[in-house]
Amino acid sequence: MPNIRFHAIALSVLTLLVIVIFYATGQFSEKSAAPAKPTGPGDRFITIWEASWGLNCNDKIADEPNANLARNPIKPVERDNALATISGLCNSRRTCDFKANETTLGTSVAAHCKPELTMMYRCFDIDRPWIIEAKSGDSVKLDCSTH
Repeated sequence: MPNIRFHAIALSVLTLLVIVIFYATGQFSEKSAAPAKPTGPGDRFITIWEASWGLNCNDKIADEPNANLARNPIKPVERDNALATISGLCNSRRTCDFKANETTLGTSVAAHCKPELTMMYRCFDIDRPWIIEAKSGDSVKLDCSTH
């Protein structure tokens, strides 16, 4: 039976140690309240999760003449290449309007391809994702004031 007694003491010491650590780091303090949940339209702001401009051109890049020249190869469009730009335009705002064009989002990679925008945004963390698809030249409107 000395084995059970040793394990009971060791388990008690470990439990006490964990409790002391939690209190010492403030994990049980009242300062760390749960995050506030949105209560009205004023609490909902745009957060861009994904934004890609010109992914539809990747097939055309492979067919582009001289696409694989060693001195200046044309690289495929990467996913989320417009994330930083659109996040800068729209994050933390209730509404956001912009044109899906090369002036706003950057130049097209393939000469004979009209790039398209595909993106996803949310109005708060637990909101469903809102998917936007726009062709080059379209006006894009994101709105969290009514979602």
